[in-house]
Amino acid sequence: MKVIGLNTETCDIENHFVYGQLSDPMGQFDFLLKELDDLEKQNGLAILMYHITPDDGCNHEFAVRMRAVLERYQHIIRLNMLGHTHLDYFKVAMSYMRPFAPVGVL
Repeated sequence: MKVIGLNTETCDIENHFVYGQLSDPMGQFDFLLKELDDLEKQNGLAILMYHITPDDGCNHEFAVRMRAVLERYQHIIRLNMLGHTHLDYFKVAMSYMRPFAPVGVL
């Protein structure tokens, strides 16, 4: 089991400093995909921690890529922990390609 932290402040639609690298700010997707690939080979599990929910304040490119990652690695990612809203609730992450198919819990 690994806990993987991401800096989703870099996907914030109001963060004007990362507009030149919207699809993979700071190489975080490269990092995340490597970690998840390694866990998949080891039959491991992951918990992801990040600040902003991909579909609630992240730029579109980041949000689409994150939903694709959640779908691809749904058998590894057991929980996504976020804190942007300062509220306690659960949200079901839905598939990008099949909008009514759940792929994880946020």
